Amino acid sequence: MERRAYPRLKTEIPAKVTGLLTDTQNADQKGTIRDLSESGILFFPENPRLGLGDPVKVTFSIPGSGAETAVEGSAVRWVEDPKVGMGIRFRNMTGETQTRIREYVR
Repeated sequence: MERRAYPRLKTEIPAKVTGLLTDTQNADQKGTIRDLSESGILFFPENPRLGLGDPVKVTFSIPGSGAETAVEGSAVRWVEDPKVGMGIRFRNMTGETQTRIREYVR
């Protein structure tokens, strides 16, 4: 049985991921969050362009919250399911954002 520090929720949330490195800065990638937890997301971009370890900013709206959420993170792995998806681990998250995500996931 797989054990994770935070519960995950299968979902379909439109999102934008922006690269924060000089060569990927402002390289917006639109796509869909298919898996959400307090620690990160599984993001399926329309046109994958980022590399593993690249710092990113993820922008999305939690359904029902009416507020846009922006969280920094890092691309930590690629998956094929059958499309190409990117695992992104959150970092530098505010307490308010973490609470909003926790309440949505649970």
